[in-house]
Amino acid sequence: MSALFHSYLCGRIAAEWLIIMKTNKSGAIVRIVLWSLTAVILLGLLLWCLGLFPGLQIEGISFGNWALHYDESSQYQIGSGSVPAENLNALEINWVDGTVDLVLTDGNSVVFQENEGLDEDEQLRYRVVGGRLIIQYCKSQWGIGLFGFRTPKKNLTLEIPRSLAGQLTDLEIDVTSASVTGQDLTARNCRLNSVSGSILLERCSFDFLEMDTVSGGLTLSGQANRLELDGVSADMTLSLSQVPGEISSDTVSGHVQITLPADASFSAELDSVSGKLDCQFSTSKQGDVYYCGQGGGAFSFDSVSGNVRIQKAA
Repeated sequence: MSALFHSYLCGRIAAEWLIIMKTNKSGAIVRIVLWSLTAVILLGLLLWCLGLFPGLQIEGISFGNWALHYDESSQYQIGSGSVPAENLNALEINWVDGTVDLVLTDGNSVVFQENEGLDEDEQLRYRVVGGRLIIQYCKSQWGIGLFGFRTPKKNLTLEIPRSLAGQLTDLEIDVTSASVTGQDLTARNCRLNSVSGSILLERCSFDFLEMDTVSGGLTLSGQANRLELDGVSADMTLSLSQVPGEISSDTVSGHVQITLPADASFSAELDSVSGKLDCQFSTSKQGDVYYCGQGGGAFSFDSVSGNVRIQKAA
């Protein structure tokens, strides 16, 4: 399991306990027990972040980063290279530290380049499986506790032909602390996982977008028909040219800001311990649901302390 999964799971469990406490009416004893369990979970997350549990990156040192181990490692090729785009339909990038830049080109191959002068064990690995190009950060390896291994901060540039960008079924990016940038990308499904790396996607179009993060923020412009956003201490900023059919958001202390066209129609509901919903649109309210216009998208937000803001495009 990756560091992202473990850290995110701790945050999600803490969030669920807090939500239970918000609605629980069984008495003071139950609330005390739940508070105690929450404190233990958050303490575990803190120790994880300090490097006492696996999965932390500090100044290029991996303390048991399970994300660097992957199956069938002998099937991968080593180092920067290129792959013809004609038989590809999916891209998967697993990167730890540094940057990931996705660039559209007019070429016929996907070209990927990283820093020069790396030892062989430090160089990226890649393979194609069933039309999916998979890029791994370095040689597959294990690291346990403080007896981990050093990973260099590396910059990956991925050149994607426009012809491929228009027919991707899956775009999957999994990073630990690396920042990600991309422009004018199109995919049926886009899945983003980050521990602390920020993700910036501009003028992109997805049928489905999923974002899971611990503290890395997401900034997206373009359009997406369905979005699932989950984060702990992470802000999500979306500027959308069309109203999504569905948005589902679950956050712990992170804020969500959504910019929609001025003529947008949607319904929105926030279930939060202390967060609030701020909407620039004229709405009516029925129960806990706010309605703007007729029909449109269905937005559902859950948070512990994060706010939600829905605003009109300028």
